[in-house]
Amino acid sequence: KQMDGAPVKLIMSGKERAGLKVRNKREQLSLVEAERRFFSVVLPLRSFQANRKIKPGSYTFPFAIKLPRSLPSSDQHPNDTSKVGYRIQYRLTAKIGKDAKLFKELYFPVQSAPLAPEKTPCIIRPTTHRINLVGVKDEGRVILGAMVHNSSVGRNENIELCLACRNDSAVNIRHVEIEIIEFLRWSLSKSETQDSSKVLKSIKSVALPSTTKARSRSMVGKRSTGELYKEIHHELRSRRDPILVNVPDTARDTYRGKLVHVWHCLKVTFVTRSVCNNATAIVPIKIGRAPKAPRQPLSSRLQPEARPESHPMSNVVPLPPPGQMLSTVPESDGEEVEVENGGSYPVMIAPADLIVLGADAVHRKDSRESDSGSVVSAPPLSLSQTQEVSYSNLMTLMQSTTSDFDLILNLLMERRWSRFFGTITPDQYGTIISKVKIEVDHPRVAVMLAPHMNGGQVFTCRYAAAAVKKCSVSYRSVTTKRLLPMCADIQEQYRLILNELNEWERIATSSEFEEALLAASVEQ
Repeated sequence: KQMDGAPVKLIMSGKERAGLKVRNKREQLSLVEAERRFFSVVLPLRSFQANRKIKPGSYTFPFAIKLPRSLPSSDQHPNDTSKVGYRIQYRLTAKIGKDAKLFKELYFPVQSAPLAPEKTPCIIRPTTHRINLVGVKDEGRVILGAMVHNSSVGRNENIELCLACRNDSAVNIRHVEIEIIEFLRWSLSKSETQDSSKVLKSIKSVALPSTTKARSRSMVGKRSTGELYKEIHHELRSRRDPILVNVPDTARDTYRGKLVHVWHCLKVTFVTRSVCNNATAIVPIKIGRAPKAPRQPLSSRLQPEARPESHPMSNVVPLPPPGQMLSTVPESDGEEVEVENGGSYPVMIAPADLIVLGADAVHRKDSRESDSGSVVSAPPLSLSQTQEVSYSNLMTLMQSTTSDFDLILNLLMERRWSRFFGTITPDQYGTIISKVKIEVDHPRVAVMLAPHMNGGQVFTCRYAAAAVKKCSVSYRSVTTKRLLPMCADIQEQYRLILNELNEWERIATSSEFEEALLAASVEQ
């Protein structure tokens, strides 16, 4: 039948949700859920005048929305209908009229954008383990070093792992075990959390690296730590006999949200005698969708990157043409599409200012409370809604975003924010890097921001020292190596950086310091 004219709009949103069993004041367990919206689009599709009637028939309103590349993949744990766990989900809702009595909604899956093709190596500081016999007798120490050629890896890609060991104990190392471990955490607050973990990949009895045999008791403890560090570094740099560890396609994306945290690591265990404790080393890694472009070194150049994808579904209105991704529908400012009984309408393109990212507010609801008692979540933040370009606003945006790297990349594309980054102090530069939630991205953010310091004119050792001081411990050496060639005053001020490094990091970056100093002297 006919209906009164009314506006037609589409709402697309992304949320993370978490549920826990929590004891209330009466010591009773109740289900408490929280959700946070991190993505929202409200797109007007058609405005029918109120004094006009909409005739019976089938109407199609094509649309196109470019999904921001920072969106996480759809995910849930556990993989059932249980409300205790977490979900990352996306929903499409089509509404007609102000009171929205007529609506259609559907959840749809999103696959995150591919990882950047840039390689992010990780060489961790060697860990020293005391070997005790039956927990009492000290048999000496084992020093372990590990390096991965690229710590940002896609599913079905290989992690190239190099190991080095100096066995300064009287106990033989029998073999090495390697595991990829996935950790899940969902929370309602800092004190209300639940964790889960599983081993994604396990490799037993790996061939031993060199010098794992026991030393005679008279020689145990005779060599200095610095001497052993140098040998370990040389062995890791030579990349002899690397171990390839394949990332299974069941691995989730590494993700850090407000309610959901997914992280991964490589755990390396050097197995000794059954009556002795074992030595272990942990290497943090980032897992995601494998990049399409060939791998390349870290770069400070801002380059357009791939976007996430979602397959359209046939049982929701409106839809893009069949077979096309939501992220890849061609843009058009007036392409006419034939519709049944309703004439023709252009493809509606969602402008950038309608695509809203980030939210700090959390909607929390107890299963024993009514809907009317729940807290209403504040609308998400948007770059276009940020009136003041300031350091405090940047910190707010970084707390709310799903990807700090992509947020900063997008801000650098805006002239007003690009000018702002040129005014920040070395301490602020270091703090920005430290606030990046995924530690694998610390070197990438440091390198990307470096050319913009001091108004984009010169990058100095004082900035590099601040970055090294505040970045993740696992990536201090890599960050140092990447920033040294960019320092304009390296000959005069290199000690500012050197003073922030420990003994291992000085050994690991010694050749890069020599190269940077030599290059600076040649230029003069």
